[in-house]
Amino acid sequence: MRAAAIGAVLVLVVGALLAPLLLAPPARAVTAEWTIMVYMDADNNLEDVGIADFLEMARVGSTSLVNIVVQFDRAIGYNNSYGDWTTTKRYLVQQGMTPTINAALFDVGEVDMANPASLVNFVTWAASAYPARHYFLDLWDHGLGWQGVIVDGSSYMTTAQLGSALASIRTALGRSLDIVGNDACRMTLEIMYELQPYADYFVGSEKDEPAEGWPYDTFLSAVVAAPLMTPIQVGTWLTAAYVASYLGTSPYSVTLSLVSSAALPPLLSTFSGFVSELNASVPLLQTQVLAARQSTERYERGGVAGGDEFDLYNFAENVALDSGSPRLAALAGDTEAAIASAVLANGVWDNPNPINGVHARNAHGLSIWFPDTPGDPAYPLLALSQATGWDAFLAAYRTGTPTPRPTGAQARSVDTSVPSDGLFDAIRVTATPPDNGTLLVLLTEGPAILSAPQLLAVKDQPEALNLSAPHAGFFGVTVLYYVGGKLSDLVTATGLPIQARYWFNGTVTDAQGRAVPGATVTLQNRRTGLVRGSVTDAGGGYSIETVVPDFFVDGDALVLAASSGGRVASAEFVASARGTSQTANLVLDTRPPEPLNVALLGLAAGGTTAAILLAVLVLWQRQQILRLRRRLP
Repeated sequence: MRAAAIGAVLVLVVGALLAPLLLAPPARAVTAEWTIMVYMDADNNLEDVGIADFLEMARVGSTSLVNIVVQFDRAIGYNNSYGDWTTTKRYLVQQGMTPTINAALFDVGEVDMANPASLVNFVTWAASAYPARHYFLDLWDHGLGWQGVIVDGSSYMTTAQLGSALASIRTALGRSLDIVGNDACRMTLEIMYELQPYADYFVGSEKDEPAEGWPYDTFLSAVVAAPLMTPIQVGTWLTAAYVASYLGTSPYSVTLSLVSSAALPPLLSTFSGFVSELNASVPLLQTQVLAARQSTERYERGGVAGGDEFDLYNFAENVALDSGSPRLAALAGDTEAAIASAVLANGVWDNPNPINGVHARNAHGLSIWFPDTPGDPAYPLLALSQATGWDAFLAAYRTGTPTPRPTGAQARSVDTSVPSDGLFDAIRVTATPPDNGTLLVLLTEGPAILSAPQLLAVKDQPEALNLSAPHAGFFGVTVLYYVGGKLSDLVTATGLPIQARYWFNGTVTDAQGRAVPGATVTLQNRRTGLVRGSVTDAGGGYSIETVVPDFFVDGDALVLAASSGGRVASAEFVASARGTSQTANLVLDTRPPEPLNVALLGLAAGGTTAAILLAVLVLWQRQQILRLRRRLP
């Protein structure tokens, strides 16, 4: 493995994360703090890097508080160093150790590492032989995305088998593992949710890893130096160390995330709502869904671009931006928030020119399988599929032809007051559904849904309802029409005003606090240039009537100015359409200019004239003297 390139990034992480623990090293304990169990299946083309990673671990070595335990399976024909043994051995890695036959604790023979029973045997043995307060299981090998991990010969451990193995481990240990990590490619959301009941945290990459994998020397040095680190601190440190080890040097983009197992059930519950609306929205919104997928960051297949794992957050983000359905957008936003809560640390370095064309600029920590055409019968059996219906969406999102069934839905602002006051105070929505179904009417302000009344739609029966808003402004209305659970029509109207009168009141006074009558007061909207005005009364008071949102909307910059006798005072503020009025007082210095003193003015003018005459006289005298000197012999 390459030497880890630790720079300023890791210095900062160490300072923030580990300094309190490094300052007070713990006393020797009977039970270790951490047992790191590395299930290293190098019985394939990864044998070279398996040996390199073992040597990295040995640069640090186990201590009384940190056990580094490795089950190492080697291959035939890739690397003949250290005795060229090809069976499976177990090691308690010590500082300076090499992976020789004699350094091993014992040889367990030729083991099928892809067999779940082999994994159970290793972990239960390691936990019994090297008990600790915290257990970190590192699954080291090739990763196959949701399909599984640990490739031994022609077989691999499926995600379902991995879940079964961890269930047995949990039963044997009587507790969950603290961290399960994949030093392997593409640890997807499907894998994590399958293992959710059996681990507290997960560490993995949502895309392919470079062959060199994790920087074990850097990672383990910190754990050994600060063994009281919590699982969150250990996982966070690993994500930072991993990214820093490739920063600026790898030809690939890299990412590694720490995910909370406890946050996955609420995430899947939220995601299920999003998936349900996605299922309902196709084929009508098929074009929009395909466009969102096309814009989403996707990862590798066979080491190059074009894989079937997509960043889930980025997909939800694109759906929210481009679907045209406020309901779908809101559910996508909820999914984004749930992912952000579940991903506790997310290290990313996006190579600007990755050699395989795969970026990580939109990697948010969790990827999901999103193929062009699903066909694997094992996928619907996964816990994620059964909890969310994502498999059903995958089977349907490209099928069918978008065929709207128009309702003729319309929305317009109306004045419902009696007697009429000339202001729009409601939005009237009308529709005539062509079939029995459901009408969902959304009142929106920006991306927010303010209300969502639902009506039972009866074939050819006109429907009408008035929507009221919590305040004046511009609003949108979207009418969603479902038949048989499928979206059949979507109509959106925007920029619908709800109006209300709004007064700006106050006084204009001079510096001594005296009322200034007759002052001109103006109110200008900087965005639109619109101006309203008033003149102060005998008491210096003014009142300017406006209508929201005609004159201003929330967030507009307004300039209030007053003038009298050539003097001006002004104030600028940000408008709020909440309420019905606002008070703003202005203070002027309205003392009139001092009158001109005619006598002094005349004296000054006379003095100026005298000075000019005197200067002319002096100049004339000098010229006469010069002429006289020229005449002298």
